[in-house]
Amino acid sequence: MDLTSLVCEKHVMHDKSGFFDETKRPKDKFWDYLETQFRNKSLMGCSAAGPTGKLVVLDEGPCGIMQGHAYGINALFEIEKKQENVVEGKQNQHRLLRVRNPWGRTEWTGNWSDKS
Repeated sequence: MDLTSLVCEKHVMHDKSGFFDETKRPKDKFWDYLETQFRNKSLMGCSAAGPTGKLVVLDEGPCGIMQGHAYGINALFEIEKKQENVVEGKQNQHRLLRVRNPWGRTEWTGNWSDKS
């Protein structure tokens, strides 16, 4: 539900098989869009597709993100990669979203978490 009385936008980031299709939405253009919306103080949120209440698994372990659960986006960060991790012709930054779990029952446990 929109609490601003303004027009809402929804951007689906994956195809029906659950994979990101960069041919339909280039990552750089979408990141620029997010930065613009953040500068304009837009309310933004995100979620992970899948059955409600199931933990997302990354790198063969649960990461603290719940499928079918809404998260508020409250910051965007770009952090330079260490020189030894830079690949020629590839993006040399980590792009991170800081999201808030309004329920507060789980927490991100992967890279860049409080405990990593």
